[in-house]
Amino acid sequence: MIDDLIGLPYPYNAGESYDDVKKQLIGKLTGLKPGITQLTTHPSYVSEELIAVTPHYRKREMEYALLIDPDIKRLLETEGIRLASWKMVRDGFYKN
Repeated sequence: MIDDLIGLPYPYNAGESYDDVKKQLIGKLTGLKPGITQLTTHPSYVSEELIAVTPHYRKREMEYALLIDPDIKRLLETEGIRLASWKMVRDGFYKN
């Protein structure tokens, strides 16, 4: 079971920049409560297919870039946030 669920707003808002979205994510990751928090994102490369299925393709690309951003990686380390798979959650890795 997860303890909390967080995510970024799904829609792309006109004029929204990568830095805006990055600040939102940093705000959500800073000071998380102890336990298991699921971060829901929709990262993707922009492709013709993606453009055809969602008007929010720019936001999907931003979320992809955030997940490989060195500043976000450093923040995870600083905040003591450990990434986990569902298998790890199932097997109780967090109890150790």
